[in-house]
Amino acid sequence: MRRHDRLIPPVKNYVSSILEKLGLTSRTQAAIFAMKRGAAPPTGTPVQPVD
Repeated sequence: MRRHDRLIPPVKNYVSSILEKLGLTSRTQAAIFAMKRGAAPPTGTPVQPVD
């Protein structure tokens, strides 16, 4: 078993927990939620490099 195969279930559980707490049902809804609140740039926005 590859290392990342063992990490997938805990990550899915973590994401599901966050979605439930926010009252969302998909990662797409989470992305829209984040963009509306300024936590994520709109699609196509260039990302500034971090120095």
